[in-house]
Formats: sequence, C-alpha cells, structure tokens
Amino acid sequence: MNEGILEQGMNDTLITLIPKIENPTNASHFRHISLCNVIYKIITKTLTNRIKPILQKLIGPEQSSFVPGRQILDNILVYQEMLHSMRLKQGNSGYMMLKIDLEKTYDRLDWGFIRDTLSDVGFNEKWTKNIMCRVESSTLKILWNGKQLDEIIPSRGIRQGDSISPYIFVLCMERLSHIIKNEMQKGNWKGVRPSRYGPQLCHLFFADDLVFFAKATQNRLGLSRGASTILVGPRVNVLALANRKSSSQRILARRKQEDSLTSQACPQLATWKGIWEAIDRKIRRFIWGGTPQKRKCHLVRWDVVTLPKNQGGLGIRTTKDVNLAIMAKLGWRLMKESESLWAKVLKSKYAHGKHRFEIFNAKKGSSNAWRRINAALPLVHQEMRFMDAAWETLWKIKVPSKMKDFLWLAMHGQVLGNAERKRRGMTGDGRCNICPEREESMEHILRDCKQAKEVWKTMLGHARLNAWSQPSCKQALDCGKYLWGFPC
Repeated sequence: MNEGILEQGMNDTLITLIPKIENPTNASHFRHISLCNVIYKIITKTLTNRIKPILQKLIGPEQSSFVPGRQILDNILVYQEMLHSMRLKQGNSGYMMLKIDLEKTYDRLDWGFIRDTLSDVGFNEKWTKNIMCRVESSTLKILWNGKQLDEIIPSRGIRQGDSISPYIFVLCMERLSHIIKNEMQKGNWKGVRPSRYGPQLCHLFFADDLVFFAKATQNRLGLSRGASTILVGPRVNVLALANRKSSSQRILARRKQEDSLTSQACPQLATWKGIWEAIDRKIRRFIWGGTPQKRKCHLVRWDVVTLPKNQGGLGIRTTKDVNLAIMAKLGWRLMKESESLWAKVLKSKYAHGKHRFEIFNAKKGSSNAWRRINAALPLVHQEMRFMDAAWETLWKIKVPSKMKDFLWLAMHGQVLGNAERKRRGMTGDGRCNICPEREESMEHILRDCKQAKEVWKTMLGHARLNAWSQPSCKQALDCGKYLWGFPC
C-alpha cells in the first residue's frame, strides 16, 4: 500500500462470460465479469471506502450513479421533467435531445487518461500510484467450458467486478462533463431550462448512457454530431428533434411510441391499476401455493393479509401502497434535499422555488411524477402507529415459522377443517374423523376433539385450562403468551 506495488499473482483475474441472449454467436453477445482474488478485493475495497466520502464533492449533480448520497432515480426524475417541459413548449423556437450509448466503456478507458484524471481531481502521487498499480498490473485468463485459456495482458480498460472500477469511471466521466460545461460557457452549446426560473441543463449522465439537451437549430445539430463523433464515436442515436414551427412536430416522444413501449413491456396491461392488480395477483398465488393454471383456496382475505403484523396481517404490502410509499419518500427527500438538482427542477417548475408543503399542488398540466408526489404528501405528515399485544406476541414466539403461520390462520378463524371444506364445496362430509358425531370446526380441531383435550391437559395443566375454555378459540388465542407459555 505504501509503495504502490502488488506481489506477483495477486492481481491475476479470471474472466467468466455470461450470455446476454440465447444461442450467442459472437463475443458481443456475452457479458464478461472479472473474478478477482479475495486479497486483491480487500485492498481495492479499502481504497474505495476511503474515496467514497469525498466523491459527492468531486462529482457534479449531472451524475447520480455510484455517488454516495444520490440515487439513480434522481436523474430519471430530471429527465422526465425535461421531456415534459419540451412536450408542452410553445412558440417558434425548438429543443432537441440526444441520447448516446457508450459501448464497452470500461474496456476502452485509456490508462493515461485515467492517470491524468486522478491528478486533475487532486489525488497525490502516492494515491495515484496505488490506484494505477491496480489498474495496470492485471493479467487476464478467460474461463471457457471450465478451462482457463491463455493469459492476456491488457493495455487499456478497467475491469467489471473490481470494486474501484465504478468510481474510476465516474471520475473520468466528470471530465467529459467539464468539457461540455466549458462549451456551454463559451456559447457553443446552449442548454435548456425546464421552467422559466429553473436551472439550465445541457446534459445528464446515467452510467454509460448520456443525454444532451440543446436549442434545436441547424448549427447546434451540426455541432452535436461533430462533438459526438470526437468524444464517443460515431454511434449516435437521435431520440428527438422538435421544431416548433408546425404543430405536428411539437411532441418529442409521441403517444403512439409510449403506448407501443407499454404494450411491449406489459401486453396484457393498459393502466397503472392493471399493473398493480397483476403483481398483487401473482403474490396471492405464491402465498397460497396456486399457479396460473390451478387456483388454491385463499383462506384469509387479501385486505387482511396486507395489514401490518401488529394488526393481524402478514406485513405484505400491496403494490399500490409500495408505490405510494416511494412517492411519499420522494416528498420527504424533496424537503430535506432542497439543494439537489432534481429538487431544484421540481420546485422551480411547480413551487416557484419554495419548499413549504402548503404551496405544493398538482396543477393542470403537471407531470405524472409531480401528481404522484402530491398524492402521497399527506403521508409525510402522519406519524401513527397501531399496536395489538396479541399480534405482537404471536410474531415474537420462538417457534418454527410454520407454527406461526398456523397460529396466524387460527387467530383469524380460518383453519381449513372439514366443516370449512364443506362450506367451500370441497367435500360433502363436514364431520370429524375421530368424533363422527361432531362437525370438524376450528374450535373442534383445536379444543373440543377428544385427542385435542388430552394434549391441552398435558401442556397447560389445570391452572391455565380455564383460559382455553373461552367461548371461541380466537378469544383464547388472544390471551397471548400467558396461554401459550412459549418464551418470547
């Protein structure tokens, strides 16, 4: 660590190839993952943990991937709001957006460029030497059909699977961000504002995907093509070019394209409500052991299953509630992270830069994200907790999970005995096999059957047997750990 030198063999790496598609035919159809040895990973993890705390100060707000304290969702929100503003833009001037996908970015990073980047960032000579030693001293062997092929000595690139690689990549991308900002300051590139007083944006980075925003002029488009070729290569995918002179060209992402994407992703679903219901349906099947071809009995109602555990449910949240919770978290972050780029974009667009809850509202023409956040804001104000001692005791009992699940069903009165099976039309005989004169209800199974009585006498003794003689089993089970006698 002090000398920046690794012992021989410590940086040897095996490359495993994971197919991206069925029946791959060439190298581009594989995703390669570097398998570094444990000692090397410990060293790079130590370096990475030292870099992480300062990374947020080094990386601009246009990047959110791999930066501690930021989420990739932040830039997605900014991207959606920019598209929404472009879609509503009126007038003769137009906007354009370019999406550029960088191919094999890790493999093509030049080592000299990495060294210059580390120096420009401010790393001292020792740190730069330590990092570059780990980048430049690697040797590679490809695993193919369980065997190691001949050794490869790379001359550029960083490895996927190395814990420090994402942070090196982010630092290198920040240099590109500075080049773009310098061009904007010189007037060669003019960014786009999502609202009149919003921040001016010219680019966003999503790991190896870049998105550029600019005024849609012929000169600007020519400059972007030249810059794209110089910086990232000839493969440039122009997503949208909006010319505001005719109404037919006002929409950047046409509704037809959006519907097509939705139908490709979820062909059977047309609305968000449909998506929520489809996901919940699959969860219900999994809980009760059903399949799309065969439906099993759902012994407890879904609205009860989705209650918190301390209210008698299983703590499984509906997809709609999960979405609402995510939106509420965004509302909370909107208040706490007022200086972040995504918060500035939303507040400048809908709240005139202020951050009081009272002025937040979803006006006509607001984006979907803003409407969802406003719908969830009431949850941010609520701090309510509901406790039920019996349910709390149930989930703390130190017994196998199967026993907890059975007790949970019993406390809801939904043990599947013959009486319940007869009620559901699953059998014609609802009597107990041991006591033919009695119906096999839940109370009979757990308490009134001859064999059940003998078990409870042995377990509870006479002192607590009266509590078990409550009018219903549910009332007896509600007696909690006094009755059960299990350690919590």
